[in-house]
Amino acid sequence: MWIIIVAIGLLIYVGQQIESIRMASKVEELKMKIKEIESENNNLLVKYNFLTSRSQIKKIAAEKLGMIEPKEEDIVKIYIK
Repeated sequence: MWIIIVAIGLLIYVGQQIESIRMASKVEELKMKIKEIESENNNLLVKYNFLTSRSQIKKIAAEKLGMIEPKEEDIVKIYIK
């Protein structure tokens, strides 16, 4: 009878160890995924900061849209009371 109890105990122990190994593997997999996402996020932030910089906006406006800075005489000021 005690052999059955010990065998059941060992089966439970082995099952828990296997599950523990699976969970540890999953944790490592998720840590790697987090690092990949953080890296991608940093790259996107750098790209965002570059594309939204004043100089880059002016460059895109000029090259792709043909926009230029207005001359002083082309500016009309309107004052509202």
